[in-house]
Amino acid sequence: MARGAPDGDDRADPLAELNDAQRRAAGAGDGVVRVIAGAGSGKTRTLVHRVAHLLARGVEPSSIVLLTFTRRAAHAMLARAAALADDRARRGGGGTFHGFAHQLLRAHGERLGYGASFTVLDREDALDRVDAARTEFLADRDGGRKRRFPRKQTIHRLLSMRINTGRALDALLADESPHFAGEADALDAIGAIYGQRKRDHDVMDYDDLLVNLRDLLRDHDDVRAAIGRRLRHVLVDEYQDTNRLQAHITALLAAEHGNLMVVGDDAQSIYAFRGAAVRNILDFTEIFPDAETIKLERNYRSTQPVLDLANAILAPSSVVIPKRLHTDRVDGPRPQLVRLADEHAQADFVARRILALRESAGVALGEIAVLFRAGWHAGAVELALGARNIPFRKFGGLRLAESAHVKDVTALLRVALNPREASAWFRMLQKLPGIGPRTAQQLTDALVGAKLKGDLTPLREASPRARRSASALADFLDVLAPALAVERSASAAARAEDVMPATDVAS
Repeated sequence: MARGAPDGDDRADPLAELNDAQRRAAGAGDGVVRVIAGAGSGKTRTLVHRVAHLLARGVEPSSIVLLTFTRRAAHAMLARAAALADDRARRGGGGTFHGFAHQLLRAHGERLGYGASFTVLDREDALDRVDAARTEFLADRDGGRKRRFPRKQTIHRLLSMRINTGRALDALLADESPHFAGEADALDAIGAIYGQRKRDHDVMDYDDLLVNLRDLLRDHDDVRAAIGRRLRHVLVDEYQDTNRLQAHITALLAAEHGNLMVVGDDAQSIYAFRGAAVRNILDFTEIFPDAETIKLERNYRSTQPVLDLANAILAPSSVVIPKRLHTDRVDGPRPQLVRLADEHAQADFVARRILALRESAGVALGEIAVLFRAGWHAGAVELALGARNIPFRKFGGLRLAESAHVKDVTALLRVALNPREASAWFRMLQKLPGIGPRTAQQLTDALVGAKLKGDLTPLREASPRARRSASALADFLDVLAPALAVERSASAAARAEDVMPATDVAS
């Protein structure tokens, strides 16, 4: 019987079904381990069996944290580990870096000066805050005159990239927006205004979650030690796509006990545009010189001709960790590598190839798929398919949380929890009859600037045209806010008793 499993639950050895390399990784002892997992080599399977093996060793599930790029992935891995070991695996902590940071900051944010009711800005709200900081800066510098200056989207992207990459603004401007070279000081000033307004209103954006968790762990030894005593095993998936902040957080989480396993493939790093630093996995042993490196090179997804092409492409590179993918599936058609002049030629080739497969080979359209690295790459192919009257389905689109009606309801809840949340007030007030952008801004300023937090008097004293709807909103918030406060207190108390569950604030 696996050690640590409940009585009467005779589970099989969680390492028995793994190949030799997977078994070495999943069954590694304490310490720091880097797993280089080639494409299709069973990376997820290895992590799942690692969790099950830790449980079989008697490790408490609440002391395991699994950091992934989606909350769904973490839940799925823990569920699979539960099937291998026992249902206690579901009590392990897991989720995204941002979600995990969110939970820890809820518990310890007061150490950084945040209230228990701080709120998290989504992208659109963050853009509005950046735009307000931009307007404030330009008004002071140029007397309000219009001038050529980066838009809010550009400013937000550059400020975010500075945080996630650690690069200076002038270097980012040179690479990303050279037509605004020389504006680094101005952008730095706008960033300072933006940061101060967030502090004033007790809000964080997604980048703040990582920055503040890093600061919490780095600057508060007692908090880091307490978290380290509770979370004894840190596992990180897709480590090749972590940024500098996430790598620093990972090291700080493991500083107390030294039990860290990172899994990834340097040849599959695809998020450099979001600040991912493939050097995190390449230089891992420079940061952790005693780390063991285990390579997963047996592929279960492709045939050997496909792997031969992949190996040949990677072999000349001097910036990847050497590995050679192999498989037992030695036979199969050779892949085609087609070189084309541009995206339009590529789209035309794809459309013609689809027609040839259907008309010459009899392949049904429903059995043909076109994959893209990013959604915006699809445009040319959509046009090419439409020009040839080829029907298709496109997967993707607007997320539920980004839908206008969901954001409207969320804004209402946010002001009930945090009455100093200016962007939520501004959005919600414009939905009321008789209130336009100017009146909404005036009311927002009055509500946020009220001496007594949560004072709704400005709503009840609104202009005659808006007073009826504004007063009704105030009456509703008088009922809603206390109810939400009670619910939040109960949730906070429950979280304090156990390791925080997986949460993805971005979803």
